[in-house]
Amino acid sequence: MNFTEAFDATSDSDLDSTAEHRLMAAVLEEALATFRLGVDSGSPERRKRYFEVSRWFASRDCEWLYSFESICASLGIDSDYMRAGLRKLERATRMKKNLAPSLVPAAAIRRTYRARA
Repeated sequence: MNFTEAFDATSDSDLDSTAEHRLMAAVLEEALATFRLGVDSGSPERRKRYFEVSRWFASRDCEWLYSFESICASLGIDSDYMRAGLRKLERATRMKKNLAPSLVPAAAIRRTYRARA
């Protein structure tokens, strides 16, 4: 089951909120697919999109409605946990294919824990 399917079964009576959450889930799904496809791709276009989505995942912006942080907060997903999983996927893929480390530094993706308001 993907994120979008999970929201299909919701019993939330606020249809606008449900539609918004489904859109957010779809944005997150697309970003994850782009990351997975680009992490070891030889295609310049896929690599470009991979680096763009890596920066999106790394961003701490909470003001833009469709920022990674805002989407995670709206969907009840721990953004730091998701980032850790992306780093793990990236490392495993690169080790498996003997690729050079990412040009996006791990420090850009991780951060120290701070309590959320």
